[in-house]
Amino acid sequence: MKKLFSLLLSCYCMATMGQNLIGPVSITMPANVPANTADWATVTPPVMIQANVKPDSTRGVPGLVIESKVLVTIKNGGGKVCGSFTNATAPAAGINGLVKLYRGAEVLKLLGQNCTLTPGMYTLCVQFFSMPNGQSKAISEEVCKTFTIGSGSESFSPPQNVMPAADKSLTEQDAKGGVNFRWTPVLPRPKENVTYRLKVWQLMQGQNGTQAMRSNQPIVTKDVDNITQATISNLYTGPCRPPYLCEFVWRVEALSKGQGGGEKSLGSSEATAFKIIITDPSAGCFSLDTTQYKVVCSGFDQSGKPIYHISNLILKNIGTNPGRTGLHNTPATNYITPTGFTVNNLTPPSATGILPGNNIAIGFDIVGAAGTTATFIVNSTITDPANPNLYCDKTIGVTVDLPLCKCDFCDQYKQWAFGQENVTASTTAPFQVNLSTVITAPNIAIVSFKAELISFIHNGKEDCFGCNKNAQTFGNLTGGTFGAWGNGVFPLYGGVTTHHTLTWFGANSTTINLSGSPLNLSFTAPPFNPLGCCDDEIKFCIRYSFTDKECRTCSFVKCYTVNRKHKD
Repeated sequence: MKKLFSLLLSCYCMATMGQNLIGPVSITMPANVPANTADWATVTPPVMIQANVKPDSTRGVPGLVIESKVLVTIKNGGGKVCGSFTNATAPAAGINGLVKLYRGAEVLKLLGQNCTLTPGMYTLCVQFFSMPNGQSKAISEEVCKTFTIGSGSESFSPPQNVMPAADKSLTEQDAKGGVNFRWTPVLPRPKENVTYRLKVWQLMQGQNGTQAMRSNQPIVTKDVDNITQATISNLYTGPCRPPYLCEFVWRVEALSKGQGGGEKSLGSSEATAFKIIITDPSAGCFSLDTTQYKVVCSGFDQSGKPIYHISNLILKNIGTNPGRTGLHNTPATNYITPTGFTVNNLTPPSATGILPGNNIAIGFDIVGAAGTTATFIVNSTITDPANPNLYCDKTIGVTVDLPLCKCDFCDQYKQWAFGQENVTASTTAPFQVNLSTVITAPNIAIVSFKAELISFIHNGKEDCFGCNKNAQTFGNLTGGTFGAWGNGVFPLYGGVTTHHTLTWFGANSTTINLSGSPLNLSFTAPPFNPLGCCDDEIKFCIRYSFTDKECRTCSFVKCYTVNRKHKD
């Protein structure tokens, strides 16, 4: 068993060596970094390093990460200027969760020494290592953060990259027309002229942005004076071929003239990555079969606009390039782009892969389409996992016929909803039933509202009922309020005193929103017999009606039950 365990551990270590078990790693620095690193423990905001662990198959922390070490150094020009540890002597990382955060004083402990930095540009670098069999093995990329130590009391906020934005994808056509770079100025504005030095690096296979800036020569170095933009017209001159990628990283450094005519750094922006997407027509794209689609009217929204369901639009991956079996079609985010309406319930969702020769049936709901047709765009992308810079992006415009949706206006308002309902019946004179609630649906503007007591049933023992069984003396509305309209109005019945209807309306046909309006009603009830054995029950139904500004009236009937009981 011991030999078997050793063999399994050996296999596990061999499988995980060389892998990046930690990443991404991020570094946060304050705008004005103290020259003396001893002050980093108290500077606000603090210096911070955050490491994110890639979980193992059990969603836990891999063993090599738990036993890992972390090396933190400060570099200038690629050489270490502060940090007392090496790969072999680096302190334990102390990671026991999927996220580890080092702040202020913790970062200083990882440096192992205090240093006073002279004015200039530096990088704070961090990398994690495992130590199987006493050999140092990297389990993360080295990540570095650039910062500047000023030469005097005046400090500046460095420029910030604006365009191309982080992880921006440019088309081949955009790149050939010239790539526009923009950034924010140094603040506060220096008295002397400022030169902004733009540098762009191209990544090679296996590199990240930090490695490219450290190892590769910039493909662009351009100085501009007192302006915060530059256009590079020759950044892309042809297809990207291995080992070069169509991935780039850029940064801007602000410079001024120092004493003696030399250049003085005022700060540098963070590095920003972007890529150029190269269309490869040989990969093929997709076709869209619109001969089998179906459109049905599936209902109406709250405003009365029809909802159509479109189905069976067939999107097919036609990528057939030999040797490129990894190609798959991926509908982009919002791959149905509508014109004049909204799209809901899209199936399948975005980023659904389709292998070469396969297809999917697209379905979705559209709301608010005007007229007898609906026009939209289907967009999809074919990517090659072996080379993510090669792909074929394509859009197809589609117009479908829409049937005429016929229905009664009130069909869309068949179901009403109410908030918490409180129904009580008094057991002492004056005997009446009180109802309070809030109407929460439908959501529609109305010009009048009506409540009608259309059913009233008194259940109980016949011997308990009093002599007064005249319906004119109970089951009659005595008053009620609705929303901002307040008290309702009884109809004019001459000398008849029974009221089964209350109506509310706004002055000069002003509207109120039905949804969210509180309702309170009261009506008379039969006397309650004081004998302990004479509990009773009252059932009643109310027909609610509204009229909208187009003079359309819809109604809804709701029934209630309330019990009157003697106290035990």
